[in-house]
Amino acid sequence: MTHWEDIIAKRTEERHRRALAAWGWLEAEMLSLNVKPTLFGSLAKERFMAHSDIDVTVDLNGNAAARVLVEQAVARACRRWSVPVDLLFEDDLSDENLALLHAS
Repeated sequence: MTHWEDIIAKRTEERHRRALAAWGWLEAEMLSLNVKPTLFGSLAKERFMAHSDIDVTVDLNGNAAARVLVEQAVARACRRWSVPVDLLFEDDLSDENLALLHAS
């Protein structure tokens, strides 16, 4: 492994560690709001890279008031762990698009 590959590997490992910590905290926060988060994308598929983010869909379970609380929790997680989060609400997606997200 070259020097640069070693640097990239270490950065990827550190970002992956922070992403897992952020996801664990976010999942617990969302469940405490009685909404259902679902992780998808590279973190879920164990293909996390140095540039990856956290991809999450959220089912609000009919609780539209929880939407702003979820958004606030995501903002806190992004600041605390310095990993971006792509947040999608299932209510905003067609059934077809939701199925495509979870299949990928």
